[in-house]
Amino acid sequence: MQTLVIYEEVPENTRLYLIPSEAAASLNLAVMAGTYVNASDLTADQQEVHDRFSVRTIKDKDDPNSGDWAKYQIPTDKVHEIKGPVRIIHTGFLM
Repeated sequence: MQTLVIYEEVPENTRLYLIPSEAAASLNLAVMAGTYVNASDLTADQQEVHDRFSVRTIKDKDDPNSGDWAKYQIPTDKVHEIKGPVRIIHTGFLM
């Protein structure tokens, strides 16, 4: 099952990631649902998954292992038709 992560960077931006099931299996993304970094009292598990998600989605020139999920980002200005079952996780970061 694919996972659609709706990641809000409040108040500036929203990023969408459609992550294949094989990749999503490496992180327990479900613990991020409904939580926001800097706005929620995160458990240690939630904070760890948020941190690892950030490393996987944002390329850091000083870390060659970062950004491997950047390829799963999909544009927010287009309509997307997603086939098959999709798990949706709404989460983000309060600036």
